[in-house]
Amino acid sequence: MLNADMLDNIERIVQAVRYDHSSWGGMQVIFCGDFFQLPPVSRAIDPASLFAFFADARKEAELHFCYLETQWRQSDTEFGELLNALRGGELTDEMLALLESRQDADL
Repeated sequence: MLNADMLDNIERIVQAVRYDHSSWGGMQVIFCGDFFQLPPVSRAIDPASLFAFFADARKEAELHFCYLETQWRQSDTEFGELLNALRGGELTDEMLALLESRQDADL
């Protein structure tokens, strides 16, 4: 995952090379990634510079999002639903209770 500053710099380079100052130099660009992941390693002090989704280049582009819905890493449906709810900040009381029940569990 790129940080915001790097994404903005890449767009500026593309615009300069193409002599086109429109969004992404007028090119169609495909971004792949998971914005629910941890931020990239960075020395930046400003938290807004950590995440690529804060980049001006992303804000100005006319993006269309495609969400992958099939979970390939987890076969436990309940656990997969819990992970998705956790990523989206939408945990139910039952999910919180399940997590808390595992807090001191022996593995």
